[in-house]
Amino acid sequence: MCIRDSIAHFVAMVPFLADSQAFNDLPDMWCTSQEFIDMCAGDYEEHAVLLCNYFNYVDQAQGRVDYESYVIMGRGIPEGVTSYTMRRNKTTNHVEIWSSVAGECYFFCNEKYARSFLCIPCPEGERAGEHDSSCPLKEIGCIVGQNNIYVNIQGTVDPSSMFFNLENASQWKPFLTEANRHIYFPDGMSTVQEKELTYVETPSDLAKKLEELSLIHISEPTRPLYISYAVFCLKKKKKKK
Repeated sequence: MCIRDSIAHFVAMVPFLADSQAFNDLPDMWCTSQEFIDMCAGDYEEHAVLLCNYFNYVDQAQGRVDYESYVIMGRGIPEGVTSYTMRRNKTTNHVEIWSSVAGECYFFCNEKYARSFLCIPCPEGERAGEHDSSCPLKEIGCIVGQNNIYVNIQGTVDPSSMFFNLENASQWKPFLTEANRHIYFPDGMSTVQEKELTYVETPSDLAKKLEELSLIHISEPTRPLYISYAVFCLKKKKKKK
């Protein structure tokens, strides 16, 4: 298991809690990553933002300057309006789309191809390449980065047939430009996120209760030629007599 899988697993282990359940009589709320950890629960946005922050931190710490992570705003099945995390290679524009509440990753890539007209070579073109058709994210409306918001203006919202070159203004329209950035941020951009996250140690009595739980491995067939998938259920051990 690579470090990104471990991070995604950790984020997915945080319980899901809809804003309507957590904040009565309040509109949609976006908590900071620290608030999310303190509450020990959150919805799609909190999971996606925390996973995005972790990915950016690890890539920067490991010197991967070609990679950057973002938060996707779109629609999925079955959740409807949702948020996912996207990790992009800024050189190839290949992306990993992560379901942050499930800890699952889906790959999408663009490929270049040579073009010609009447046997005359033309500049290389680009088309949608390999993609994971099992991705539950079906529509992408915009992508939120550290310094800008990119609105999808392509002829499709389907991630399997779109391009992820965020610098291409004919595909993604940036919300902030050199002309309007100072209007929204006259004193420069800042963040509401804490520089370092604080984690509370698990109480010993709760840890002891967790030790009384066991994992039961249940498997059932899914696709031909593939081994069945595993579903893990928690069940209390019966006390030995």
